[in-house]
Amino acid sequence: MKGKTGSGSGSVWFLLLLFGLFVLLVPVLPFGGSQRRAVAATPAATTITDIQAQELPAGFLKSAVRAKDNQYIRDYNRAIEYYNAEDFPSAIPILRKLAIRYRDGGAVLYLWQLCMAEDFSKKNDYMGAIAYYKAALFIKKEVSVLHNTVYCYLQLAGTLKKSDRVPLLLYGYRFIKVNSLRDGSLGTLAITLCNNVLTPPLYDWFEPAISCIKEAIAQADDPYLHQSLGMIYLYQNKGPLAKAEFKRVLDNYPDSEFYATCLERYNNIGDAVYRYRAVYPLQVIANPGKIASLAAKARLLMPQSYAYQTTRAVTVTLNGQNIPYQIVSDNFGTQFISLALPGRLRAGENRLAVECQVAITQKRFTGNSLANFKIGDYRQQDIRFKVLTQSTAAINLRNPEIQRMAAEIRQSVKGEQLIDRVQAVYQYVIKAMSYRLSGGDYEKVGVQRALRHMQSAVCEDYAVITVALLRSLQIPAGYFSGDSYGSPLGHAWAVFYTPDYQPFPLDTTWGDTSEAPDLFFLTTSAINVADSFSCESNIMPGNSSIDLNTTAEPGVRVQLGEVQVDLKRL
Repeated sequence: MKGKTGSGSGSVWFLLLLFGLFVLLVPVLPFGGSQRRAVAATPAATTITDIQAQELPAGFLKSAVRAKDNQYIRDYNRAIEYYNAEDFPSAIPILRKLAIRYRDGGAVLYLWQLCMAEDFSKKNDYMGAIAYYKAALFIKKEVSVLHNTVYCYLQLAGTLKKSDRVPLLLYGYRFIKVNSLRDGSLGTLAITLCNNVLTPPLYDWFEPAISCIKEAIAQADDPYLHQSLGMIYLYQNKGPLAKAEFKRVLDNYPDSEFYATCLERYNNIGDAVYRYRAVYPLQVIANPGKIASLAAKARLLMPQSYAYQTTRAVTVTLNGQNIPYQIVSDNFGTQFISLALPGRLRAGENRLAVECQVAITQKRFTGNSLANFKIGDYRQQDIRFKVLTQSTAAINLRNPEIQRMAAEIRQSVKGEQLIDRVQAVYQYVIKAMSYRLSGGDYEKVGVQRALRHMQSAVCEDYAVITVALLRSLQIPAGYFSGDSYGSPLGHAWAVFYTPDYQPFPLDTTWGDTSEAPDLFFLTTSAINVADSFSCESNIMPGNSSIDLNTTAEPGVRVQLGEVQVDLKRL
């Protein structure tokens, strides 16, 4: 990390004048025993103060009494030897003595500050190193010293928590920009900045981060920076800008490790339309002549219409023939297809199918969307509030364990801000539960089952516990489930509602299994099509997507095969 050294030039009075101005203009910060500049500490919502240049000790501001002589040359050369051997503690006192005693145009001052900076850096005290590098740059601007200063910004940022790293990295970016450094440092800093501003998303720092990323791309084009910039634009609801960044990776970096990810995101940006098809195989076993007595009624789950998606062009067929149906709803708003099949089933195999189109609107929200809401803003007499905060057989708020967990969360949250309570629930569930993908048991989804599976939970269990805790804190919430595009596995998640009943997905399963556990609310996903709002329905209880009731003479029975769901993007 050593910079170049030189003898320097210029008159001593001019040098002292410059440093006198420096001392007057730069605010004095506290010093520790090692004379390093401190960084201001801030509570909670932290903002890191930039590190200013180190001031000169008082003795350095007195007029030096001698011109260079043989003693100066011997001592200076000895200090250079120590410096080149990285023995900075031995070089520092020699240089200090020379700076106070001799007039040399600042060469000793420059080397002294470099030694101090290198010594702090060697001890991993990057705040002190930055302060002394900046002081050295005040005398002479060397590219190697500029580079070392940026290196220290990066190293110091790595010692901080993520929310504090970003402002410090942006100070490093400002330093690079002011000094017009073009040696690859900006690219390294920008990549580090992307890693920290996106995981979890730090919305308040997106705009200054964008400036840094764009400038880094202008210096040296990089597929990772394009991908990260696209992600920032996605979180800002700037779909066209995001798409353009992903397209640059697709066009210019076909062999990049980011190509597949950018292609998927490029294709999924914005609204999308899916074809939904669910097939229910029904095997009718009947004695000859008895089939005419068979009658059946069925209720089927279907893609829902709500704030994030619209279902249209629904058709129901039996053995390829359209049949009439009705759409009915439960108390929670979940829609079902209800149909009767008198005399329509035949002996042997039957195929009952539901087809429709599902239009998904991709919405994204930031913390600011919730910032002004308080718990007291809910109207408790509103029927929606009553339904979505009630205790039910599945979401049992009277369970002692749910009550205990809710009390712990309530005690941990000060104030009435909605966002604070939601985040507290999210973090609590992630900490209390562990995910394990398994067949599980087939008991009806609900609190009772979820509590038994806290350390071997699947998405249904996470969603149920999340909904129960939200409702216990008087936050309207519901259980959502759906089918996943490109995956044979379905999914379940919680949704909570603001006082104006805007739905916010809250996916604790994703939070616990992703690399971003602080991301406590999520966008709607373009790969999940919601087919249920509730696990509490009395219309179609249990985990099945079909409720089939049949009547017939003895010797006639109906067996349901494995339901096949296909979701294809149009």
